[in-house]
Formats: sequence, structure tokens, C-alpha cells
Amino acid sequence: MREVFVDTSGWVALKHKGDTFWQAATTLHRALLTAGARYVTSNFVLDESCTLLVHRAGQYHLKNPWLKAHAVAGCQQGGTRA
Repeated sequence: MREVFVDTSGWVALKHKGDTFWQAATTLHRALLTAGARYVTSNFVLDESCTLLVHRAGQYHLKNPWLKAHAVAGCQQGGTRA
């Protein structure tokens, strides 16, 4: 299984449709999932991603169940492997 580290810009591009790289991130995300990749990140990245998403789109953008369960919990509890 291939592990791919995702930094803040990747999470934000994937989850914020207003981001310049949203389409590219979505396309890459689908390809990685098809290839069986596993995302890896850090608690620092999750904290920064949560902060930036809330700042850009408000907390209502965090309605995505996966992001809410993993990213928000990661921000509160420390590092995680997504």
C-alpha cells in the first residue's frame, strides 16, 4: 500500500470548492483512491487545515462527516493517520 503525505494545501484544495486547485486535487484524490493509496498527515497539518477551512468558509464547511470526524478530532487529540 502506498502512503501519501497530505499537507495543508492538499486538504484545503480537496475540501474547499473555492480553492484554485480544487479540481486538480479532486482528480488526484480519485486516482489515489483507485490506486489504493493511504493518506498520512500530522497533527500540525490537521490543526492548520481546520483553522484555514474555518477561516475561509466558516465552520459550516466542516459538514463533511469524514473531515469532521477525523480532522477536527485530530486537531483536538494530536496526530492521526487518515
